[in-house]
Amino acid sequence: MAPCRSRRPSLLHGGQATLGHSWAYGLYLLALGATFFGLTKWRIRILNRRNQHLEDQVSARTQELEVANRELNSALEEVQVLQGIIPICAYCKKIRDEAGYWDQVESYISAHTNANFSHGICPECVMEHFPPVPKAPGGE
Repeated sequence: MAPCRSRRPSLLHGGQATLGHSWAYGLYLLALGATFFGLTKWRIRILNRRNQHLEDQVSARTQELEVANRELNSALEEVQVLQGIIPICAYCKKIRDEAGYWDQVESYISAHTNANFSHGICPECVMEHFPPVPKAPGGE
């Protein structure tokens, strides 16, 4: 096929442009540039909004984690752990302290932690140490 031979030279194929053609071509390039610039500005605005949204999410999550961290640190300050082997008497259940003295379990734990004790009697010990009193014959 033979190449297209028009009377007007084509700017796309390296032809010579007249003044009228260069003005139209310049206007075309200006419109193309403005469109590209407008799309670029529009895309930048979208990206800036998305970036702000992500920064807000990061900030909110950081605040949540800081609150959780403070709560955990507060709880950790309250925890005291007894570790290692604690020597305890097999019969009376007293515990030997670092100085070699034998203390009741309550005294030892109170001295080494922030725990306090309240005393009660379990049902098995009530039956063993306080058996029901038999009723006297003929009495109420």
